[in-house]
Amino acid sequence: MSFDLSALSKQAYGSWATGSCTITQLRDAARHLGWTEVPMRSDEPALTALRPQTQAQAHPRSLSATYGLGPQPLHTDGAHLPEPPDWIVLVAAAPNTTPTTLRAVPHADSAVPWHAMLSGIFLVRSGTQPFLAHAATGSRIRYDPGCMTPCDQRARIAAQFLADRTNTHEHGWTQPNQMLLIDNRQALHARHEVSETDATTRVLHRLAFIRKAQ
Repeated sequence: MSFDLSALSKQAYGSWATGSCTITQLRDAARHLGWTEVPMRSDEPALTALRPQTQAQAHPRSLSATYGLGPQPLHTDGAHLPEPPDWIVLVAAAPNTTPTTLRAVPHADSAVPWHAMLSGIFLVRSGTQPFLAHAATGSRIRYDPGCMTPCDQRARIAAQFLADRTNTHEHGWTQPNQMLLIDNRQALHARHEVSETDATTRVLHRLAFIRKAQ
C-alpha cells in the first residue's frame, strides 16, 4: 500500500488530515521528507503508546494526572519544549469508540485575539527549567494548560480563547491503521472522555516531528 505523507501534510497544513498507514510506513515516509522525530520527554522514546490512565496511574506531569479518564482540555503537544514539534501523528492499529477533539486556530481569522496570544506572558513548567513564553509566535501557537500558567491579563484572554470548544471537530477512530496528522503549531487537540469499552483497550501510537527547514 502506498502512503504519500508529503501530500497529506500539504492537506493538513493549518489544521489536520486523516489517512491510513502503519508505523513503519509513517517512519519511512517521514525520513524521506527529512522530518526529525522528537520525544515528548527526555526519559521516553519518540514513539509512545497512549493508553487511557487514571490519575493514580498517570505520569505526574501528564494531563492524565489531572483529568484521568475524563475529557482532556484542548492543547498542543510539546508546549513544555523550547521548540515544540511541527507535526503530531496518531495511529490506531484497531478502531476504538473514544474520539479525538480537534480545533484549528486560523491565522487569518479576525475572531482570534492575536494581540493577546502574541503578547500575553505564560509561565511554562519544563522540568527543573521553567521559562516564559507567549501562546503564539507569528502564526504558530503553543498552548497546554497542564504546563502553562497565564501571568497577566492578556495571557488569561488567550487561555480563555484557546480553551473554548465551540468550533471543534470530533474525529472518530473507526478503521484499522487509521492515522491522524495534526499541524501542531496551528491546531489544538484533546482526547474525549474515555468510553467504558475503551478504558483498558484503547491504544494510539504517537510520533512527533520537526520538519526540515523550507
